[in-house]
Amino acid sequence: MKRLRKIVHQATKITFWSTLPIVLGFIILSPFMLNVFGGEFKNGFYVLCIRSSARLISALTGPAGNLLQMTGKEVIFMKVLFVGAIINIGLNYYLIPTYGIEGAAIASLVSIVFWNLTMVYYVKKEFGFSTIYIPFTSKLNKYKIKLPNFMCIGAAKSGTTSLYDILRQHSKVFIPSFKEPHFFDIPSVYQHGIEWYQKTYFKDLKNEICIGDFSPTYLFDEYAAQRIWNDLGPKMKFIIILRNPVDRAYSHYLHSKRDEHEDFSFKDALSLEEKRVNKNDYLAYLRLSYIGQGMYFEMLQRYFKLFPRDNFLIINFEQEFVIQRDNTINKILDFLALDNEGINVNISSNKASKARSIWLKRLMKKTGWWRIIIKNSIPSLKIRQIIKNRIQRANTIIHTPPKLDDSEKKEIYNTYFKNDVKDLEKLLNKKMYWDL
Repeated sequence: MKRLRKIVHQATKITFWSTLPIVLGFIILSPFMLNVFGGEFKNGFYVLCIRSSARLISALTGPAGNLLQMTGKEVIFMKVLFVGAIINIGLNYYLIPTYGIEGAAIASLVSIVFWNLTMVYYVKKEFGFSTIYIPFTSKLNKYKIKLPNFMCIGAAKSGTTSLYDILRQHSKVFIPSFKEPHFFDIPSVYQHGIEWYQKTYFKDLKNEICIGDFSPTYLFDEYAAQRIWNDLGPKMKFIIILRNPVDRAYSHYLHSKRDEHEDFSFKDALSLEEKRVNKNDYLAYLRLSYIGQGMYFEMLQRYFKLFPRDNFLIINFEQEFVIQRDNTINKILDFLALDNEGINVNISSNKASKARSIWLKRLMKKTGWWRIIIKNSIPSLKIRQIIKNRIQRANTIIHTPPKLDDSEKKEIYNTYFKNDVKDLEKLLNKKMYWDL
């Protein structure tokens, strides 16, 4: 399908640029050419302009009709032609008595526009791409403010860092060196504004065509979906990796435990979550929402209300991202309309870890005069975030935590997640295989 789209786009582009000089030539030279046949033919100038415009529109919309005919959609093609012919006859009936030959030209223009745009619509519906060619877009894009056109919005602790490291290898993908901007979910960050977001994270863009933001808490945050729609529009593409919510919650818990934000046992932390989470302290809310960030059905509904379903690629972490990694990465590249450059897909990032130095970890969490000095010395939030992350990364070692036994997992799944997963499977029309 990707190759077909490329061929159609190239064919439309060639047709347009070969048609344009002929149409312009007719329009510019028509007074002279018509005068050759006699003065009375000068009245045909406007008719020639209208007919030439119709031909240019046909060139811009591309071979949509041919594509329908060659792919077994002849019935659709014939129906569109029939309706267009009725429109043409009706307009001729009403326009010719009043406007003469110019009325006939207008009727022809309207029917041609109808034919072409309707066939473009059906090609888009059947094959998922448009045949329309818009000239100069590649050059105009150089002068646009570049912002993300795709996001990986979750779920947290579900392989998003591995996917980030995989996609960063692609020559046509730009993702900020700081993985998680958290612009659309943390209120104190969002208040900086969209221009700040662009200048802070995307100013180093070159010729990349896929621009990404990998903030896995966007899926969880109740305001992020609306903010993304408001600032970036309805065409945003979303990649979402969904992991068994029990395993996700346990990994999340171990992360909070490692960073000394958690004192309770895993089971106690789950049972106390509703009492402990405080939405007014957003970072603490993120750290302790082990159950909340696994309620995928509720979270996806917010996005599906705003964005078309075709904008989403939902990936099962265990069945697809882990077991079928090669095939899944190909799906992602196809979803983003990217060629496979043979990038390394066998990357596993952000594995379970613990601190080398507890003293350094505690120092990084403390507030005081030294933080003020650093903030004034390094005014860029992005650079401070990168430095902080690199120090934290250097201070961690791989650690294998104790596993949950099957009976514990089943009990937690049935207590907290079973109903949400059932709703999720209905919503996606997809079995997740987490209840085994």
